[in-house]
Amino acid sequence: MCPTSTGGSPLGGLLFGLARWIPFAFDAVSYLFVTLAALFIRGLLGPDRAEEKTAEPTSVRQDVGEGLRFLRRDSFLRFLLLWAALSNCTLAGLAFMFVVALRHHGASASVIGTSESIVMACGLLGALAAGRIVRRVSGFQIVVTMSWLMVAGTLGIAALVARPWPAALCFGSLVFFMTPLNVTFQARMAATVPDRIAGRVMTTTSMAAQSLKWLAPWSAARWPTASPRPRPSSASPPCSPCWRSPST
Repeated sequence: MCPTSTGGSPLGGLLFGLARWIPFAFDAVSYLFVTLAALFIRGLLGPDRAEEKTAEPTSVRQDVGEGLRFLRRDSFLRFLLLWAALSNCTLAGLAFMFVVALRHHGASASVIGTSESIVMACGLLGALAAGRIVRRVSGFQIVVTMSWLMVAGTLGIAALVARPWPAALCFGSLVFFMTPLNVTFQARMAATVPDRIAGRVMTTTSMAAQSLKWLAPWSAARWPTASPRPRPSSASPPCSPCWRSPST
């Protein structure tokens, strides 16, 4: 995912610079190719367990309900649901405001795309280093470090947003450590959840983790903007001491 995002961001910015509808058309065509490729899949995609061959088919509601019942009995998974929902909402808001703030400071579409590419490249580096990090650092330390990095990264992005490249590196540091964190959570889930209901629990966890992401753009759109730059009154002379140029 990171390699495609790394190349896709600057490409999307380039296409958007040509015409606003072009990147959306390319995205629609890509989904069309994925759909056609899925139609040619002939093999089985899951394990063929003998004990499940005679089991009665269940509905989606029943599967989700069974996953929720298992999640309620495990304190770690309950913590994971809450932490993932809040962190995903925060990161989605940062990603949204990152683009809006860069555009507000005059960045072009290609600069914004390249900045996002830098962020995704940091995520790719985090994926390559995830194995070493997880082996040397405990899961508790990874969670605590990532929690504080989200606070520091948010403040850093806000301070550096006028300079795209440092802001992108600051945002990329968050994405770098997100992959080891996901590895820690997924490894714990694999060791805790029985294989029989692994798909149901993971689907329920994924739905809960993404449940608050819609709040990010909604909240960002209602966040109070900076006050407009003061202008001299028409009744005051141009050299009034109440109005000073930025250089002074």
